[in-house]
Amino acid sequence: MDDALEPRLIEISLSLFGTSSIQSYQPPDLLVREGGNPDGIWLVLEGQVELFRTIDNADVIFHSESAGRMIGLMALSEKHPTFFSCRARTPVKALFITNSQILQGMAESVDFSTTLMSVMVRSMARRNRRSAQLLVKVRTLNQRLSRQRDDLEAALESLKQAQDQLIQSEKMATLGNLAAGMAHELNNPVAAIQRATEFIHQDLTKILSGSPNLDVAAATLPVALNRSPLGTREEREAKSNLTTLLDGDRNLASRLFAAGIRSPADLQSLLSIHPTLGKDEQLRQIEHGGQLGASLRTLENCSHRIADLVRSLKLHARDSTESTDGVDLNQTIEDALVILSNKLTGIEVIKHYAPLPTITARPSQLQQVWINLLVNAAQALNGTGTIEITTRLRPDAWIEADIIDNGPGIPEKIQDRLFEHRFTTRNNRVEFGLGLGLPISRMIVTNHSGLLSFQSSPGHTRFRVEIPSQPLSPPNP
Repeated sequence: MDDALEPRLIEISLSLFGTSSIQSYQPPDLLVREGGNPDGIWLVLEGQVELFRTIDNADVIFHSESAGRMIGLMALSEKHPTFFSCRARTPVKALFITNSQILQGMAESVDFSTTLMSVMVRSMARRNRRSAQLLVKVRTLNQRLSRQRDDLEAALESLKQAQDQLIQSEKMATLGNLAAGMAHELNNPVAAIQRATEFIHQDLTKILSGSPNLDVAAATLPVALNRSPLGTREEREAKSNLTTLLDGDRNLASRLFAAGIRSPADLQSLLSIHPTLGKDEQLRQIEHGGQLGASLRTLENCSHRIADLVRSLKLHARDSTESTDGVDLNQTIEDALVILSNKLTGIEVIKHYAPLPTITARPSQLQQVWINLLVNAAQALNGTGTIEITTRLRPDAWIEADIIDNGPGIPEKIQDRLFEHRFTTRNNRVEFGLGLGLPISRMIVTNHSGLLSFQSSPGHTRFRVEIPSQPLSPPNP
């Protein structure tokens, strides 16, 4: 064992070489200096030494040695400059044995030779074991540092996201305050527009009805004002029937349809009001009276839309859940199409409206959903393509509304992020008013106890809104 072997080496060495080579050291005296070329080894007789290296002007201690240990063995065996410095940690006595003495002792004493070799082998083994332990410790520390680095990077990323969210929340809070202020300021002018629209309607009705020569226009105005939306197929059929009645004049048939005339029966009824005017004058009055009615309808829709948005801001500020009975979902889509008519230029809109029961809902919010979905579809089509709108009533009394476009589709890699707040792929950056449409739409549909989903592939993207036609029963407690 080392406890017996090393004292035996000291005993043999002292008997061979005497005590004249024993040297004393006091802390922090150096026995060996890093990078030196010793010509022998030290046997520590008493006390304790420590081995260290100087790195970046700081001493890094690697391990300590006590009595019985040899110093300088590695440098001697490899004939290299010393790797460590060695200094006294406590008062130390050490026997210095020169290279020539080592050779002499090995030649004269088999006991010295075998004992020295045993001590050297065991010393090498200890140092190898320490190296292995150190390597394990270094790898463990590296793994720990790697995990800590990853944790730190994750923490920094979370901090950055939190900072971005804080900044965005502050912007949204500021925007909310501005919106609330704008809602307050818009109240009066919007109310004035609505009153003016009502007055224009009343005055036009009085003016037209008060003139016998304008009674055809007077009868046409409410027809256009109260027209109901038609599906694409019904629209084509109505225009075709009107064209037949007008001797193939498609242009006039399209203008009359835009003026609210939906069937030959409606047209014949209006033409019979004042037959002495002549057909051309009657058709002129029908067209212009219908245009007045259509314009009034658009003006009323837009003014009510602004009023609904202002009211929604106020209701949102009060956390209100006020809804309206008797809402026609088809009509909310049609009103959204009217508002977006300028954004749908060049795009064919195909409508398949099924007869639907009226529902209890917030119509302005539903319009916002259709506007968001239609704007997204129009942007995907970039001015060319088809948007198909279909509504249906399911057997389970739920209403489905699909908005489908034949654009390039949504890349699969970003579909999972589509409903994230402030996420947008437009111009590869977030812009004001972008990145919020779909999250807001989902929130509105959810608040109506409904679902908003999508499916997308190249050439076909469908967003589906599902809303119960009757209020859902509250869950059992």
